Amino acid sequence: MCQVVDKHQVNILYTAPTAIRALMAEGDKAIEGTDRSSLRILGSVGEPINPEAWEWYWKKIGKEKMSGRRHLVAD
Repeated sequence: MCQVVDKHQVNILYTAPTAIRALMAEGDKAIEGTDRSSLRILGSVGEPINPEAWEWYWKKIGKEKMSGRRHLVAD
């Protein structure tokens, strides 16, 4: 997923909590060598997300940079 974000300069990323938990299970391997600086908005859709998965998504995928012009969105 992170390679796709970089390759296509994705700035809005919505995904299911199931996918987030699968990435969490891979650890840092899922994000190594990726930048993800194009991201402006993170979203979670389709099912409730547990706090641990949301925090990981924000910290690791969003790089804790979602403030000001960058936003977090939970569905």
